[in-house]
Amino acid sequence: MKATPRFKLAGYSRSKTPVAVTILALCALPFTTRAGFVEVNSGITFTRTYYNGGASWGDFDGDGHLDLFVTLVDGGGTTRLNVLYRNLGDGRFEVPSADRIGELHGDAAFSVQGLWADLDNDGDLDLYVVNRVDRGGSTTPLMDHLFLNDGKGVFTRHPVAGTDAPDLRANSGSLTDFDGDGHLDLFLPDWGQNSGTPDAFFRNEGNLQFSRVMPLRARSSLATSGAWADFDGDGDLDVVVANQDDAVFIYKNLLRETGVPGFVAVTGGTAEARGLRFAQSGCLVWGDFNNDGLLDLVLSHDNAGFQIYFATPGGEYELRRRFAGIGVRMLALLDADNDGHLDLITDMTSGDGGYRLYLNQGDGTAFTESSLAPARQFSYVQSAPAVGDFNNDGYPDVFIVYPGLPGALFANVGGDNRWLKLNLQGTSSNGSGIGAVVRVRATIRGEEVWQMRQVSAGGEAWRVQHDDLRPNFGLGDATKADVVRIEWPSGAVQELTDVAANQILTVTEPPVLVIEPAVILAWPVRAEGYVPYAAETAEGPWQRLDAPVTIADGRSTITVKARDRMRYYQLQQP
Repeated sequence: MKATPRFKLAGYSRSKTPVAVTILALCALPFTTRAGFVEVNSGITFTRTYYNGGASWGDFDGDGHLDLFVTLVDGGGTTRLNVLYRNLGDGRFEVPSADRIGELHGDAAFSVQGLWADLDNDGDLDLYVVNRVDRGGSTTPLMDHLFLNDGKGVFTRHPVAGTDAPDLRANSGSLTDFDGDGHLDLFLPDWGQNSGTPDAFFRNEGNLQFSRVMPLRARSSLATSGAWADFDGDGDLDVVVANQDDAVFIYKNLLRETGVPGFVAVTGGTAEARGLRFAQSGCLVWGDFNNDGLLDLVLSHDNAGFQIYFATPGGEYELRRRFAGIGVRMLALLDADNDGHLDLITDMTSGDGGYRLYLNQGDGTAFTESSLAPARQFSYVQSAPAVGDFNNDGYPDVFIVYPGLPGALFANVGGDNRWLKLNLQGTSSNGSGIGAVVRVRATIRGEEVWQMRQVSAGGEAWRVQHDDLRPNFGLGDATKADVVRIEWPSGAVQELTDVAANQILTVTEPPVLVIEPAVILAWPVRAEGYVPYAAETAEGPWQRLDAPVTIADGRSTITVKARDRMRYYQLQQP
Protein backbone atom coordinates (compact mmCIF):
# COMPACT_ATOMS: atom_id res chain seq x y z
CA MET A 1 0.00 0.00 0.00
CA LYS A 2 1.22 3.49 -0.72
CA ALA A 3 1.93 5.94 2.07
CA THR A 4 -0.83 8.30 3.09
CA PRO A 5 -0.26 11.72 1.55
CA ARG A 6 0.12 14.55 4.04
CA PHE A 7 0.03 17.42 1.60
CA LYS A 8 -1.29 17.64 -1.92
CA LEU A 9 -0.84 20.18 -4.62
CA ALA A 10 -3.12 22.97 -3.46
CA GLY A 11 -6.32 20.91 -3.79
CA TYR A 12 -7.02 22.08 -7.32
CA SER A 13 -4.89 22.83 -10.33
CA ARG A 14 -6.53 25.56 -12.38
CA SER A 15 -5.61 26.41 -15.93
CA LYS A 16 -7.13 28.69 -18.55
CA THR A 17 -4.71 27.61 -21.26
CA PRO A 18 -5.72 24.11 -22.36
CA VAL A 19 -3.39 22.17 -24.62
CA ALA A 20 -5.14 21.29 -27.86
CA VAL A 21 -4.32 18.40 -30.14
CA THR A 22 -4.67 18.89 -33.87
CA ILE A 23 -8.10 17.83 -35.09
CA LEU A 24 -8.40 15.83 -38.30
CA ALA A 25 -11.44 16.14 -40.56
CA LEU A 26 -13.19 13.06 -41.92
CA CYS A 27 -12.11 12.47 -45.49
CA ALA A 28 -14.68 11.94 -48.21
CA LEU A 29 -15.14 8.19 -48.42
CA PRO A 30 -17.54 5.84 -50.20
CA PHE A 31 -20.41 4.96 -47.88
CA THR A 32 -23.90 3.63 -47.52
CA THR A 33 -26.25 5.89 -45.56
CA ARG A 34 -27.58 4.27 -42.40
CA ALA A 35 -29.57 6.64 -40.12
CA GLY A 36 -26.91 8.74 -38.42
CA PHE A 37 -23.99 6.43 -39.21
CA VAL A 38 -22.31 5.57 -42.48
CA GLU A 39 -20.30 2.48 -43.27
CA VAL A 40 -16.91 3.68 -44.47
CA ASN A 41 -14.44 2.21 -46.89
CA SER A 42 -11.30 2.24 -44.77
CA GLY A 43 -8.91 1.21 -47.52
CA ILE A 44 -8.59 -2.30 -46.11
CA THR A 45 -10.83 -5.31 -45.64
CA PHE A 46 -11.21 -6.15 -41.98
CA THR A 47 -10.57 -9.89 -42.03
CA ARG A 48 -13.45 -12.09 -40.95
CA THR A 49 -13.46 -13.31 -37.37
CA TYR A 50 -14.03 -16.78 -36.04
CA TYR A 51 -17.04 -17.31 -33.77
CA ASN A 52 -17.15 -14.18 -31.64
CA GLY A 53 -14.03 -12.04 -31.66
CA GLY A 54 -13.48 -8.82 -29.78
CA ALA A 55 -12.39 -5.31 -30.75
CA SER A 56 -10.66 -2.48 -28.86
CA TRP A 57 -9.62 1.08 -29.75
CA GLY A 58 -6.29 2.56 -28.63
CA ASP A 59 -3.60 4.91 -29.97
CA PHE A 60 -0.60 2.55 -29.76
CA ASP A 61 1.88 4.75 -31.68
CA GLY A 62 0.99 8.08 -30.08
CA ASP A 63 0.14 9.86 -33.33
CA GLY A 64 -3.23 11.05 -32.05
CA HIS A 65 -5.29 8.59 -34.13
CA LEU A 66 -7.11 5.62 -32.64
CA ASP A 67 -5.92 2.22 -33.86
CA LEU A 68 -7.97 -0.98 -33.74
CA PHE A 69 -7.10 -4.38 -32.25
CA VAL A 70 -9.30 -7.35 -33.23
CA THR A 71 -9.10 -10.86 -31.75
CA LEU A 72 -9.98 -14.26 -33.24
CA VAL A 73 -9.35 -13.22 -36.82
CA ASP A 74 -9.46 -16.17 -39.21
CA GLY A 75 -5.88 -16.99 -40.19
CA GLY A 76 -6.81 -20.02 -42.27
CA GLY A 77 -7.54 -23.56 -41.08
CA THR A 78 -7.64 -23.66 -37.28
CA THR A 79 -5.33 -20.66 -36.85
CA ARG A 80 -6.88 -17.73 -35.00
CA LEU A 81 -4.90 -14.50 -35.20
CA ASN A 82 -4.98 -11.24 -33.33
CA VAL A 83 -4.64 -8.35 -35.76
CA LEU A 84 -3.64 -4.74 -35.12
CA TYR A 85 -5.05 -2.28 -37.67
CA ARG A 86 -3.11 1.00 -37.71
CA ASN A 87 -5.08 4.19 -38.34
CA LEU A 88 -3.28 6.25 -41.00
CA GLY A 89 -5.16 9.41 -40.02
CA ASP A 90 -6.87 9.95 -43.37
CA GLY A 91 -9.71 7.48 -42.89
CA ARG A 92 -7.64 4.48 -44.00
CA PHE A 93 -6.10 1.61 -42.03
CA GLU A 94 -3.17 -0.77 -42.61
CA VAL A 95 -1.80 -3.94 -41.01
CA PRO A 96 1.76 -3.17 -39.82
CA SER A 97 4.51 -5.74 -40.44
CA ALA A 98 6.42 -7.60 -37.73
CA ASP A 99 9.45 -5.30 -37.97
CA ARG A 100 7.18 -2.36 -37.09
CA ILE A 101 5.09 -3.75 -34.18
CA GLY A 102 7.29 -6.58 -32.91
CA GLU A 103 5.90 -9.69 -31.25
CA LEU A 104 2.29 -8.53 -31.44
CA HIS A 105 2.31 -9.27 -35.16
CA GLY A 106 0.81 -12.66 -35.93
CA ASP A 107 -0.06 -13.48 -32.31
CA ALA A 108 -2.15 -16.65 -32.49
CA ALA A 109 -4.32 -18.02 -29.69
CA PHE A 110 -7.97 -18.27 -28.69
CA SER A 111 -7.85 -14.67 -27.47
CA VAL A 112 -11.17 -13.23 -26.43
CA GLN A 113 -10.28 -9.62 -25.62
CA GLY A 114 -7.61 -6.95 -25.87
CA LEU A 115 -7.33 -4.20 -23.26
CA TRP A 116 -5.39 -0.99 -23.95
CA ALA A 117 -3.79 0.79 -20.99
CA ASP A 118 -0.45 2.14 -19.80
CA LEU A 119 0.33 -0.82 -17.57
CA ASP A 120 3.97 0.05 -16.87
CA ASN A 121 3.25 3.78 -16.41
CA ASP A 122 5.83 4.90 -18.96
CA GLY A 123 3.56 7.15 -21.01
CA ASP A 124 2.46 4.85 -23.85
CA LEU A 125 -0.30 2.29 -24.32
CA ASP A 126 0.41 -1.38 -23.69
CA LEU A 127 -1.95 -4.21 -24.59
CA TYR A 128 -3.26 -6.90 -22.24
CA VAL A 129 -4.68 -9.91 -24.14
CA VAL A 130 -7.12 -12.24 -22.39
CA ASN A 131 -6.64 -15.82 -23.62
CA ARG A 132 -8.96 -18.76 -23.01
CA VAL A 133 -7.24 -21.81 -24.47
CA ASP A 134 -4.22 -22.70 -26.55
CA ARG A 135 -4.23 -22.45 -30.32
CA GLY A 136 -5.71 -25.27 -32.36
CA GLY A 137 -8.81 -25.75 -30.22
CA SER A 138 -7.13 -27.28 -27.17
CA THR A 139 -9.02 -27.12 -23.86
CA THR A 140 -5.84 -26.35 -21.89
CA PRO A 141 -5.99 -22.87 -20.33
CA LEU A 142 -3.49 -20.50 -21.89
CA MET A 143 -1.54 -17.89 -19.99
CA ASP A 144 -2.63 -14.35 -20.81
CA HIS A 145 -0.12 -12.11 -22.51
CA LEU A 146 0.89 -8.54 -21.85
CA PHE A 147 2.47 -6.80 -24.81
CA LEU A 148 4.68 -3.94 -23.61
CA ASN A 149 5.09 -0.91 -25.84
CA ASP A 150 8.61 0.50 -26.16
CA GLY A 151 7.26 3.99 -26.82
CA LYS A 152 7.72 3.66 -30.56
CA GLY A 153 4.90 1.21 -31.17
CA VAL A 154 7.04 -1.94 -31.02
CA PHE A 155 5.69 -4.62 -28.66
CA THR A 156 7.47 -7.25 -26.59
CA ARG A 157 5.55 -10.20 -25.15
CA HIS A 158 5.51 -10.33 -21.36
CA PRO A 159 3.89 -13.53 -20.02
CA VAL A 160 1.55 -13.01 -17.09
CA ALA A 161 2.00 -15.82 -14.60
CA GLY A 162 -0.98 -17.11 -12.67
CA THR A 163 -3.76 -16.23 -15.08
CA ASP A 164 -3.66 -19.72 -16.64
CA ALA A 165 -5.21 -21.25 -13.51
CA PRO A 166 -6.84 -24.60 -14.34
CA ASP A 167 -10.11 -23.53 -12.69
CA LEU A 168 -10.49 -20.36 -14.74
CA ARG A 169 -12.08 -19.89 -18.16
CA ALA A 170 -12.22 -16.14 -18.65
CA ASN A 171 -14.42 -14.82 -21.43
CA SER A 172 -13.43 -11.20 -20.94
CA GLY A 173 -11.45 -9.04 -18.55
CA SER A 174 -11.05 -5.55 -17.15
CA LEU A 175 -8.22 -3.40 -15.79
CA THR A 176 -8.63 -1.09 -12.82
CA ASP A 177 -6.65 0.10 -9.82
CA PHE A 178 -8.76 -1.48 -7.07
CA ASP A 179 -6.13 -0.97 -4.34
CA GLY A 180 -5.24 2.63 -5.23
CA ASP A 181 -1.47 2.12 -5.49
CA GLY A 182 -1.10 3.57 -8.99
CA HIS A 183 -0.68 0.16 -10.68
CA LEU A 184 -3.46 -1.36 -12.76
CA ASP A 185 -4.93 -4.59 -11.42
CA LEU A 186 -6.89 -7.26 -13.27
CA PHE A 187 -10.32 -8.83 -12.98
CA LEU A 188 -11.25 -11.98 -14.91
CA PRO A 189 -14.88 -13.12 -14.60
CA ASP A 190 -15.24 -16.86 -15.02
CA TRP A 191 -17.06 -18.49 -17.92
CA GLY A 192 -17.11 -21.89 -16.28
CA GLN A 193 -19.89 -23.66 -18.19
CA ASN A 194 -21.56 -24.48 -14.84
CA SER A 195 -18.29 -25.59 -13.27
CA GLY A 196 -18.93 -23.61 -10.10
CA THR A 197 -15.61 -21.77 -10.30
CA PRO A 198 -15.12 -18.30 -8.79
CA ASP A 199 -14.33 -15.05 -10.54
CA ALA A 200 -10.71 -13.97 -10.07
CA PHE A 201 -9.11 -10.73 -8.86
CA PHE A 202 -5.40 -10.28 -9.57
CA ARG A 203 -3.33 -7.57 -7.88
CA ASN A 204 -0.50 -5.94 -9.80
CA GLU A 205 2.49 -6.16 -7.47
CA GLY A 206 4.10 -3.19 -9.21
CA ASN A 207 6.45 -5.29 -11.34
CA LEU A 208 3.83 -6.40 -13.89
CA GLN A 209 3.35 -9.69 -12.07
CA PHE A 210 -0.16 -10.44 -10.86
CA SER A 211 -1.13 -12.35 -7.73
CA ARG A 212 -4.60 -13.65 -6.95
CA VAL A 213 -6.10 -11.50 -4.23
CA MET A 214 -8.33 -13.96 -2.44
CA PRO A 215 -10.55 -16.93 -3.24
CA LEU A 216 -14.22 -16.11 -3.62
CA ARG A 217 -16.87 -18.63 -2.82
CA ALA A 218 -17.50 -21.08 -5.67
CA ARG A 219 -20.70 -20.63 -7.63
CA SER A 220 -22.37 -21.73 -10.83
CA SER A 221 -21.24 -19.23 -13.40
CA LEU A 222 -21.48 -18.07 -16.96
CA ALA A 223 -20.03 -14.63 -16.24
CA THR A 224 -19.69 -12.41 -19.30
CA SER A 225 -18.32 -9.09 -18.04
CA GLY A 226 -17.63 -7.00 -14.96
CA ALA A 227 -18.10 -3.20 -14.76
CA TRP A 228 -16.34 -1.07 -12.12
CA ALA A 229 -17.81 1.82 -10.14
CA ASP A 230 -17.96 3.04 -6.54
CA PHE A 231 -21.26 1.25 -5.95
CA ASP A 232 -21.53 2.05 -2.23
CA GLY A 233 -19.95 5.53 -2.25
CA ASP A 234 -17.15 4.73 0.19
CA GLY A 235 -14.31 5.91 -2.05
CA ASP A 236 -13.07 2.64 -3.54
CA LEU A 237 -14.10 0.81 -6.71
CA ASP A 238 -16.53 -2.12 -6.60
CA VAL A 239 -17.51 -4.38 -9.48
CA VAL A 240 -20.83 -5.66 -10.81
CA VAL A 241 -20.64 -8.88 -12.84
CA ALA A 242 -23.08 -9.83 -15.59
CA ASN A 243 -24.03 -13.50 -15.62
CA GLN A 244 -25.99 -15.44 -18.19
CA ASP A 245 -27.38 -18.25 -16.05
CA ASP A 246 -27.54 -16.75 -12.58
CA ALA A 247 -28.21 -13.54 -10.69
CA VAL A 248 -25.83 -10.69 -11.39
CA PHE A 249 -23.19 -10.42 -8.66
CA ILE A 250 -21.88 -7.32 -6.88
CA TYR A 251 -18.45 -7.60 -5.30
CA LYS A 252 -17.81 -4.94 -2.66
CA ASN A 253 -14.25 -3.70 -2.31
CA LEU A 254 -13.15 -3.94 1.34
CA LEU A 255 -10.14 -1.62 1.01
CA ARG A 256 -11.69 1.28 2.92
CA GLU A 257 -12.95 -0.96 5.69
CA THR A 258 -9.86 -3.15 6.19
CA GLY A 259 -6.96 -1.26 4.60
CA VAL A 260 -6.09 -4.19 2.34
CA PRO A 261 -7.58 -5.23 -1.01
CA GLY A 262 -10.29 -7.85 -0.76
CA PHE A 263 -13.83 -8.44 -1.96
CA VAL A 264 -17.09 -9.85 -0.66
CA ALA A 265 -20.22 -10.71 -2.64
CA VAL A 266 -22.88 -8.17 -1.62
CA THR A 267 -25.74 -10.07 -3.17
CA GLY A 268 -24.70 -13.41 -1.75
CA GLY A 269 -26.21 -15.09 -4.79
CA THR A 270 -29.60 -13.51 -4.29
CA ALA A 271 -31.33 -11.41 -6.91
CA GLU A 272 -31.63 -8.06 -5.14
CA ALA A 273 -29.35 -5.42 -3.62
CA ARG A 274 -30.11 -1.76 -2.91
CA GLY A 275 -33.15 -1.83 -5.16
CA LEU A 276 -31.43 -3.57 -8.05
CA ARG A 277 -33.43 -6.64 -8.98
CA PHE A 278 -31.03 -8.90 -10.78
CA ALA A 279 -31.59 -11.79 -13.12
CA GLN A 280 -29.41 -13.30 -15.81
CA SER A 281 -27.73 -10.68 -17.95
CA GLY A 282 -25.42 -10.62 -20.95
CA CYS A 283 -23.99 -7.14 -20.45
CA LEU A 284 -24.09 -4.12 -18.16
CA VAL A 285 -22.85 -0.53 -18.36
CA TRP A 286 -22.57 2.41 -15.95
CA GLY A 287 -23.51 5.92 -17.06
CA ASP A 288 -25.19 9.11 -15.85
CA PHE A 289 -28.33 9.18 -18.00
CA ASN A 290 -30.09 12.10 -16.32
CA ASN A 291 -27.01 14.26 -15.58
CA ASP A 292 -27.54 14.29 -11.82
CA GLY A 293 -23.92 13.37 -11.04
CA LEU A 294 -24.71 9.76 -10.10
CA LEU A 295 -23.86 6.64 -12.08
CA ASP A 296 -26.92 4.75 -13.27
CA LEU A 297 -26.79 1.10 -14.38
CA VAL A 298 -28.11 -0.52 -17.55
CA LEU A 299 -28.60 -4.30 -17.68
CA SER A 300 -29.33 -6.36 -20.76
CA HIS A 301 -31.50 -9.42 -20.29
CA ASP A 302 -31.30 -11.46 -23.50
CA ASN A 303 -34.89 -12.13 -24.64
CA ALA A 304 -36.32 -9.86 -21.95
CA GLY A 305 -34.76 -6.69 -23.38
CA PHE A 306 -32.88 -4.31 -21.09
CA GLN A 307 -33.46 -2.15 -18.04
CA ILE A 308 -32.16 1.19 -16.74
CA TYR A 309 -31.77 1.57 -12.97
CA PHE A 310 -31.31 5.13 -11.73
CA ALA A 311 -29.11 5.86 -8.72
CA THR A 312 -30.59 7.92 -5.89
CA PRO A 313 -28.70 10.26 -3.52
CA GLY A 314 -29.25 7.76 -0.72
CA GLY A 315 -27.33 5.00 -2.49
CA GLU A 316 -30.38 3.05 -3.60
CA TYR A 317 -31.48 2.30 -7.18
CA GLU A 318 -34.86 2.64 -8.88
CA LEU A 319 -36.03 0.92 -12.05
CA ARG A 320 -37.40 3.78 -14.17
CA ARG A 321 -37.15 2.44 -17.71
CA ARG A 322 -37.68 -1.06 -19.05
CA PHE A 323 -37.37 -2.11 -22.71
CA ALA A 324 -39.24 -5.40 -22.90
CA GLY A 325 -40.32 -7.74 -25.67
CA ILE A 326 -37.03 -7.53 -27.58
CA GLY A 327 -33.90 -9.65 -27.53
CA VAL A 328 -30.84 -7.70 -26.31
CA ARG A 329 -27.55 -9.02 -25.05
CA MET A 330 -24.90 -6.38 -25.88
CA LEU A 331 -24.84 -2.71 -24.87
CA ALA A 332 -22.67 0.35 -25.44
CA LEU A 333 -22.91 3.98 -24.30
CA LEU A 334 -22.12 7.13 -26.27
CA ASP A 335 -23.45 10.63 -26.85
CA ALA A 336 -24.13 9.98 -30.53
CA ASP A 337 -25.45 13.47 -31.33
CA ASN A 338 -23.32 15.43 -28.81
CA ASP A 339 -26.38 17.04 -27.24
CA GLY A 340 -25.12 16.43 -23.68
CA HIS A 341 -27.17 13.30 -23.00
CA LEU A 342 -25.91 9.71 -23.03
CA ASP A 343 -27.42 7.45 -25.67
CA LEU A 344 -27.42 3.65 -26.09
CA ILE A 345 -26.49 1.09 -28.71
CA THR A 346 -27.84 -2.45 -28.44
CA ASP A 347 -27.66 -5.58 -30.51
CA MET A 348 -30.89 -7.38 -31.40
CA THR A 349 -30.97 -11.13 -30.78
CA SER A 350 -34.60 -11.32 -31.89
CA GLY A 351 -36.36 -10.42 -35.11
CA ASP A 352 -33.97 -9.52 -37.91
CA GLY A 353 -31.05 -8.92 -35.57
CA GLY A 354 -28.70 -6.04 -36.25
CA TYR A 355 -27.85 -3.09 -33.99
CA ARG A 356 -30.13 -0.29 -32.79
CA LEU A 357 -29.46 3.28 -31.65
CA TYR A 358 -31.51 4.75 -28.78
CA LEU A 359 -31.25 8.55 -28.54
CA ASN A 360 -31.82 9.95 -25.04
CA GLN A 361 -34.38 12.74 -25.09
CA GLY A 362 -33.05 14.32 -21.91
CA ASP A 363 -34.01 12.53 -18.71
CA GLY A 364 -32.90 8.97 -19.45
CA THR A 365 -36.44 7.57 -19.61
CA ALA A 366 -37.55 8.71 -23.08
CA PHE A 367 -35.66 7.55 -26.18
CA THR A 368 -36.10 7.59 -29.94
CA GLU A 369 -35.05 4.42 -31.73
CA SER A 370 -33.44 3.89 -35.12
CA SER A 371 -31.37 1.30 -36.98
CA LEU A 372 -27.59 1.67 -36.75
CA ALA A 373 -26.22 -1.39 -38.55
CA PRO A 374 -27.70 -4.45 -40.26
CA ALA A 375 -27.48 -8.09 -39.24
CA ARG A 376 -25.21 -9.55 -41.89
CA GLN A 377 -25.21 -13.06 -40.54
CA PHE A 378 -27.71 -13.40 -37.78
CA SER A 379 -26.42 -15.35 -34.82
CA TYR A 380 -27.60 -15.56 -31.24
CA VAL A 381 -24.00 -14.88 -30.24
CA GLN A 382 -22.99 -11.36 -31.25
CA SER A 383 -20.33 -8.90 -30.11
CA ALA A 384 -20.80 -5.61 -28.33
CA PRO A 385 -19.99 -2.61 -30.52
CA ALA A 386 -16.58 -0.99 -29.92
CA VAL A 387 -17.07 2.79 -29.66
CA GLY A 388 -14.25 5.17 -30.57
CA ASP A 389 -13.74 8.43 -32.46
CA PHE A 390 -11.42 7.09 -35.16
CA ASN A 391 -11.47 10.29 -37.27
CA ASN A 392 -11.16 12.79 -34.38
CA ASP A 393 -14.19 14.83 -35.45
CA GLY A 394 -15.61 14.71 -31.92
CA TYR A 395 -18.49 12.39 -32.83
CA PRO A 396 -18.12 8.76 -31.61
CA ASP A 397 -17.92 6.05 -34.27
CA VAL A 398 -18.61 2.32 -34.00
CA PHE A 399 -16.79 -0.84 -35.09
CA ILE A 400 -18.82 -4.05 -35.18
CA VAL A 401 -17.46 -7.58 -35.22
CA TYR A 402 -19.69 -9.82 -37.34
CA PRO A 403 -19.11 -13.50 -36.42
CA GLY A 404 -17.86 -15.40 -39.46
CA LEU A 405 -17.73 -12.27 -41.62
CA PRO A 406 -15.46 -9.22 -41.97
CA GLY A 407 -15.94 -6.53 -39.37
CA ALA A 408 -17.44 -3.17 -40.36
CA LEU A 409 -16.63 0.41 -39.39
CA PHE A 410 -19.53 2.85 -39.10
CA ALA A 411 -18.67 6.55 -38.96
CA ASN A 412 -20.91 9.02 -37.17
CA VAL A 413 -22.19 11.58 -39.70
CA GLY A 414 -21.98 14.27 -37.00
CA GLY A 415 -23.75 17.59 -36.92
CA ASP A 416 -23.48 21.13 -35.60
CA ASN A 417 -23.26 20.31 -31.90
CA ARG A 418 -19.95 21.01 -30.21
CA TRP A 419 -17.88 18.68 -28.06
CA LEU A 420 -14.86 18.28 -25.79
CA LYS A 421 -12.62 15.23 -25.49
CA LEU A 422 -10.02 14.65 -22.75
CA ASN A 423 -6.76 12.72 -22.94
CA LEU A 424 -5.78 11.99 -19.33
CA GLN A 425 -2.18 11.37 -18.25
CA GLY A 426 -1.80 10.18 -14.67
CA THR A 427 1.25 10.78 -12.49
CA SER A 428 0.37 9.65 -8.96
CA SER A 429 -2.52 7.66 -10.45
CA ASN A 430 -2.05 5.03 -13.14
CA GLY A 431 -0.72 6.47 -16.39
CA SER A 432 -4.02 6.12 -18.30
CA GLY A 433 -6.15 7.69 -15.57
CA ILE A 434 -8.38 4.60 -15.46
CA GLY A 435 -10.92 4.99 -12.68
CA ALA A 436 -10.91 8.80 -12.90
CA VAL A 437 -14.28 10.55 -12.78
CA VAL A 438 -14.58 13.59 -15.05
CA ARG A 439 -17.32 16.19 -14.64
CA VAL A 440 -18.01 18.97 -17.13
CA ARG A 441 -20.31 21.97 -16.69
CA ALA A 442 -21.54 23.91 -19.70
CA THR A 443 -24.48 26.13 -20.59
CA ILE A 444 -26.40 24.20 -23.25
CA ARG A 445 -29.43 25.82 -24.86
CA GLY A 446 -29.56 28.32 -22.02
CA GLU A 447 -29.47 25.71 -19.26
CA GLU A 448 -26.55 24.90 -16.95
CA VAL A 449 -25.77 21.21 -17.41
CA TRP A 450 -23.33 18.99 -15.51
CA GLN A 451 -22.18 15.79 -17.21
CA MET A 452 -19.95 13.06 -15.84
CA ARG A 453 -17.93 10.19 -17.27
CA GLN A 454 -15.80 7.48 -15.69
CA VAL A 455 -12.66 6.29 -17.49
CA SER A 456 -12.62 2.49 -17.80
CA ALA A 457 -10.64 -0.25 -19.53
CA GLY A 458 -12.88 -3.15 -20.47
CA GLY A 459 -15.44 -5.02 -18.45
CA GLU A 460 -18.60 -3.16 -19.38
CA ALA A 461 -19.25 -4.91 -22.68
CA TRP A 462 -18.49 -8.49 -23.58
CA ARG A 463 -15.16 -8.89 -25.40
CA VAL A 464 -14.68 -5.24 -26.32
CA GLN A 465 -13.04 -2.27 -24.67
CA HIS A 466 -16.30 -0.40 -24.58
CA ASP A 467 -14.88 2.99 -25.48
CA ASP A 468 -11.53 4.58 -26.17
CA LEU A 469 -9.75 6.01 -23.13
CA ARG A 470 -10.61 9.63 -23.96
CA PRO A 471 -13.92 10.62 -22.33
CA ASN A 472 -16.06 12.62 -24.77
CA PHE A 473 -18.59 15.27 -23.77
CA GLY A 474 -21.28 16.63 -26.07
CA LEU A 475 -21.67 20.38 -25.52
CA GLY A 476 -24.65 21.13 -27.79
CA ASP A 477 -24.55 24.83 -28.67
CA ALA A 478 -22.05 25.76 -25.94
CA THR A 479 -18.82 27.34 -27.17
CA LYS A 480 -16.91 26.32 -24.06
CA ALA A 481 -17.00 24.21 -20.94
CA ASP A 482 -17.31 26.51 -17.96
CA VAL A 483 -15.71 23.95 -15.63
CA VAL A 484 -13.83 20.69 -16.20
CA ARG A 485 -13.33 18.81 -12.95
CA ILE A 486 -11.19 15.65 -12.80
CA GLU A 487 -11.33 13.41 -9.74
CA TRP A 488 -8.19 11.29 -10.08
CA PRO A 489 -7.87 7.80 -8.54
CA SER A 490 -5.08 9.15 -6.29
CA GLY A 491 -7.58 11.48 -4.62
CA ALA A 492 -6.24 14.61 -6.30
CA VAL A 493 -8.90 16.91 -7.70
CA GLN A 494 -8.05 19.07 -10.70
CA GLU A 495 -10.25 21.83 -12.03
CA LEU A 496 -9.97 23.82 -15.25
CA THR A 497 -12.16 26.74 -16.30
CA ASP A 498 -13.29 28.29 -19.57
CA VAL A 499 -12.14 25.41 -21.77
CA ALA A 500 -12.85 25.97 -25.46
CA ALA A 501 -15.10 23.48 -27.26
CA ASN A 502 -14.19 21.29 -30.26
CA GLN A 503 -10.77 20.15 -29.12
CA ILE A 504 -8.95 17.15 -27.70
CA LEU A 505 -7.45 18.38 -24.44
CA THR A 506 -4.47 16.63 -22.88
CA VAL A 507 -4.53 16.97 -19.08
CA THR A 508 -1.67 15.86 -16.82
CA GLU A 509 -2.49 15.00 -13.22
CA PRO A 510 -0.92 17.29 -10.61
CA PRO A 511 1.35 14.99 -8.59
CA VAL A 512 0.68 14.00 -4.98
CA LEU A 513 3.49 14.89 -2.59
CA VAL A 514 4.07 12.21 0.05
CA ILE A 515 5.94 12.62 3.35
CA GLU A 516 7.68 9.40 4.30
CA PRO A 517 9.67 8.30 7.39
CA ALA A 518 12.99 10.05 8.04
CA VAL A 519 11.50 13.28 6.68
CA ILE A 520 11.68 12.28 3.02
CA LEU A 521 9.50 14.02 0.45
CA ALA A 522 8.53 11.82 -2.51
CA TRP A 523 6.59 12.28 -5.74
CA PRO A 524 6.21 10.30 -8.99
CA VAL A 525 8.97 10.48 -11.59
CA ARG A 526 6.19 10.91 -14.16
CA ALA A 527 5.50 14.35 -12.67
CA GLU A 528 8.06 16.03 -14.88
CA GLY A 529 8.79 19.67 -14.19
CA TYR A 530 7.53 19.70 -10.60
CA VAL A 531 9.85 20.62 -7.71
CA PRO A 532 9.20 20.87 -3.94
CA TYR A 533 8.70 24.20 -2.18
CA ALA A 534 8.43 24.95 1.53
CA ALA A 535 6.90 27.73 3.61
CA GLU A 536 6.53 28.68 7.26
CA THR A 537 2.77 29.13 6.86
CA ALA A 538 0.16 27.81 4.46
CA GLU A 539 -0.12 31.30 2.95
CA GLY A 540 3.58 31.42 2.07
CA PRO A 541 5.87 32.89 0.96
CA TRP A 542 7.03 29.70 -0.77
CA GLN A 543 10.71 28.97 -1.34
CA ARG A 544 12.19 26.25 -3.50
CA LEU A 545 14.07 23.55 -1.57
CA ASP A 546 17.65 23.18 -2.75
CA ALA A 547 18.22 19.60 -1.50
CA PRO A 548 19.46 17.13 -4.16
CA VAL A 549 16.79 14.98 -5.85
CA THR A 550 17.26 11.19 -5.89
CA ILE A 551 15.45 9.08 -8.49
CA ALA A 552 14.75 5.41 -7.77
CA ASP A 553 11.86 2.93 -7.98
CA GLY A 554 9.77 5.25 -10.12
CA ARG A 555 9.83 8.18 -7.70
CA SER A 556 11.75 11.34 -6.97
CA THR A 557 12.78 12.00 -3.37
CA ILE A 558 14.61 14.59 -1.31
CA THR A 559 15.63 14.45 2.34
CA VAL A 560 14.43 17.48 4.26
CA LYS A 561 17.16 19.22 6.23
CA ALA A 562 16.74 19.71 9.96
CA ARG A 563 16.31 23.47 9.59
CA ASP A 564 13.55 22.92 7.02
CA ARG A 565 11.39 20.67 9.18
CA MET A 566 7.98 21.58 10.59
CA ARG A 567 7.12 23.58 7.48
CA TYR A 568 4.41 23.43 4.86
CA TYR A 569 5.32 21.66 1.64
CA GLN A 570 3.90 21.54 -1.87
CA LEU A 571 4.91 20.84 -5.45
CA GLN A 572 5.08 23.63 -7.98
CA GLN A 573 6.23 24.12 -11.53
CA PRO A 574 8.87 26.88 -11.45
